[in-house]
Amino acid sequence: MLRIIAVVLALLLSAISAPAIAQNRVTSVTVGSGEDAIASGITGVVTLTNKDSTLYGEFAVQSQQAWVVWGRALHGKVNGFIAGSVGHFQGALWYGPYVSLSKPIAHIGGKDLTVGTYHWPAFFPTGEPSDWKNDGTKNRESISVGYLANVSLGWGPIELSESRLNFLDDKTNWLPGASVRTTIAQHITGIFNFTWNTNKERPMYYIGASWKVPR
Repeated sequence: MLRIIAVVLALLLSAISAPAIAQNRVTSVTVGSGEDAIASGITGVVTLTNKDSTLYGEFAVQSQQAWVVWGRALHGKVNGFIAGSVGHFQGALWYGPYVSLSKPIAHIGGKDLTVGTYHWPAFFPTGEPSDWKNDGTKNRESISVGYLANVSLGWGPIELSESRLNFLDDKTNWLPGASVRTTIAQHITGIFNFTWNTNKERPMYYIGASWKVPR
């Protein structure tokens, strides 16, 4: 699986740097393993923007799913992006809007105190992913949709969050969590996440590293 993700990331980086779209540049490359609200197993993510930083692009690969996010980046009093997304999960196509916003509200102890939120509905036009399709339970919802929403409070490298996952006909899952980012080397940050899975009553852990590409 590591080899597959490495090949996919290499292809993505090659495509992103191709002359036809040379005006775009990679901003970060992140690789990790574990579980959180959307991650399961090994995960690779490449983000990019354009010359004037008005674009937000994201390419992600996991063991059972992959997606592309493409839209407008926001900078100023409120940071984040408003984008569309498309991907697949266990053989099922999905698509939906994706909005992520954050805003510093105070400066305490030399670090920004920031509030944030994101909202990410995913519609499944071709039917449920295989685990849900073959679970022996008929989904009685009129629209096959999963909805992940999150609110967070960050102070420097520390962030506390609460996520709400309403996925297809599963019971709504509340996912409180905490994360810490720490500098490993120049331009490289370590990521450590803890999330409590309320439905399964167990912890989930994710560890990774992100390389911020120098301008």
